[in-house]
Amino acid sequence: NTPVIPYEDWTIMWPITTLITLFSSIGTLFLLIWKRASFWTNYRNSEILLGLSLWIIIFFLYLLNIPISPRYFILLFVPGYILTAFIVFEIYVKYKNQKG
Repeated sequence: NTPVIPYEDWTIMWPITTLITLFSSIGTLFLLIWKRASFWTNYRNSEILLGLSLWIIIFFLYLLNIPISPRYFILLFVPGYILTAFIVFEIYVKYKNQKG
């Protein structure tokens, strides 16, 4: 009679990585749409980032409407990791160009 289905492998990292993925995709959309991709050094990558960000946000909206199972998060975390790698690379290139 509990409203939450317990899952034995749950850790605190699940909500942390979920929120980081959501905020990074929203931030990427903000930079791509409102800043006109001036942040990104390679504009060709911005199409990939836009697609990944939209996938993450649309999938989050889908997850709001269904009972969530851990297997659904795999479809969310893989694009989130790729998006995070792109963002870290872009920040590194910006920092490197400012120093040198």
